[in-house]
Amino acid sequence: MKQNSANLEYLEAIYILSQTTGNVRSVDIARYKNVSKPTVCVRMRKLMEKGFIEKSTRSSITLTGEGKAVASKANRNRALFRTLLESLGIENKNADELALLAAPVITRKTLDICSRYLGLSV
Repeated sequence: MKQNSANLEYLEAIYILSQTTGNVRSVDIARYKNVSKPTVCVRMRKLMEKGFIEKSTRSSITLTGEGKAVASKANRNRALFRTLLESLGIENKNADELALLAAPVITRKTLDICSRYLGLSV
């Protein structure tokens, strides 16, 4: 299922934060993405409507099974593309920014080519 880049960025942020801190709140996402808390709240509402996240009574945000699948795939794809860019000599920060922009539109075929080029299995 194709996702827009904003959804992927927020799902990936929740995925990363949940792996590092365990408990994810809107304020954590706002800090991580350097955006306002109201901006995060609007996106969280949209992600809840799509069934990607759940919010507990204590304001803890968790990924649903589908949300986790989408987020982990986006994270893996971005990491693969970032690795390819870095192997071509692009600075880490620029490679990460480019990978973030490209991840939502990169096809499976392109990712397979990148992984073969890098000698990785995906």
